[in-house]
Amino acid sequence: MEPPMHRPTRPLRPLVFTLAVLALALSAAAQPLDIVIEQLRIKGKLGTSKIGYVVVDVQTGEELAAYNHDQLYIPASNQKLLTSIAALSVLGPEFLFETNIMYDMKDNIVVIRGSGDPAFGDPKLLQEMGISVEEFTSTLAQSMLDAGVTAGAEVVIDDRIFDREFVHPTWPKGQLNRWYCAEVAGLAFHTNTLSIFAKPQRSGAPPLISLEPDASWIEIDPRKSRSVNSGRHTLWAARQHMTNNISLRGDARHASTPVEVTIHDPPLFFGTLIAQEMERAGITPKNIRRAEEAEQFENARTILPIQTKLRTILERTNTDSQNLYAESLLKRIGHEITSEPGSWQNGSTVVRMVVRERAGAVSGKDFIIADGSGMSRENRATPETLTRLLVSCARDTTVFKPLLESLATPGRGTLKTRFTSTRDSLHGQVYAKSGYLKGVSALSGYVVDDRTGRVVAFSIILNNVPSSVARTWVKEFEEGIVRATDEHLFSGEPARVLGAR
Repeated sequence: MEPPMHRPTRPLRPLVFTLAVLALALSAAAQPLDIVIEQLRIKGKLGTSKIGYVVVDVQTGEELAAYNHDQLYIPASNQKLLTSIAALSVLGPEFLFETNIMYDMKDNIVVIRGSGDPAFGDPKLLQEMGISVEEFTSTLAQSMLDAGVTAGAEVVIDDRIFDREFVHPTWPKGQLNRWYCAEVAGLAFHTNTLSIFAKPQRSGAPPLISLEPDASWIEIDPRKSRSVNSGRHTLWAARQHMTNNISLRGDARHASTPVEVTIHDPPLFFGTLIAQEMERAGITPKNIRRAEEAEQFENARTILPIQTKLRTILERTNTDSQNLYAESLLKRIGHEITSEPGSWQNGSTVVRMVVRERAGAVSGKDFIIADGSGMSRENRATPETLTRLLVSCARDTTVFKPLLESLATPGRGTLKTRFTSTRDSLHGQVYAKSGYLKGVSALSGYVVDDRTGRVVAFSIILNNVPSSVARTWVKEFEEGIVRATDEHLFSGEPARVLGAR
């Protein structure tokens, strides 16, 4: 997902403009698509925004509309498309992440070996399975008890599949406490965040606090928070960088959704959590430590494997725009190709390799890979490169279906509130990845005509969007292009080369 959106204070334009934009999009069946979209751009009143887009017919390869499509843009979360396509290409659609709980009975050593699975203990996925976080961790401890683990066991956390650079150097320092900047590790848990539940007390008093997971060793400093009877609920959590020193701040008016804060050093956090659970099960461990660089654990046998399908990872990456998932995919493919600990460096190299093979792009000219999620503002991509990748995947029966299924659709995921005014009039299906950073907006994906099977790929990116341009206006422009493309497909107008009037 993306960070919270900037909300301009300038009032929205009159409804007449919105209706005019919709009317232009609906005229796609009467005019060539490139002309309709050009009119949307001209009338969009997007100020000095740098705009680029391209629409391509997958079957013919013809560009149906294009504008500044070969220029480099910050892609925001559209970067996840590059990462997802690389992961599908390298790992294959049937790939399974597997976290193993292992036991060396001879030396009484419990080894928890991570595979880089970001879904391990993900509260959303656990909820969908009807399992609480506490039930999940107690199941892990029970499996150890059943396997004969005794008190005094050593717990070894093996996170060596990734390097231990948990935070990308170009991520915004002031946002590293936010869930969308969660640290990235070879053993993740609970999306590497802590949920703080706060219950208001008498006015002026700090709220009562409970945590999920139940990390009882972490003390939350509540002194900068207070309970209130009126006003806004403004509770948030700060974390001192490179520590798990967390303070709660703001006003608690009601017990609402939990405050999410990232945790530092997720592997050791989970090791401490599972040691606490083992103690409750009566098998208090001797100590917790990391696996050493060349340690083998030859006598350890798996007592409980926990698997996650790549398709599940991709859906959370793209439908929900979960940054941790994308970064974990990037590092995982880096490990897969090099057999070295996955890193932003080797993962980025693999993505570059896949993009060159699929899109014929040249590094530095058509794209720059900094991270896997798009949180870094150093990423660059052209709408043309993104669309070429999408076209390549649409022509590849191995990857097209899982990629398509991972994308958000109107009313679902990051498109839950998108296309709401036009949803009933869309003739085909829209599958897309949105993207947002301050001054940046993107939308790329497919429009599919279910009647004919015809597919169109598109990429729309705006950079340097002035603060005076409302986010609503940007969305109207993006959605107008998609609606016009949908009308074009429904009209049955054959593809043609741009410039042929």
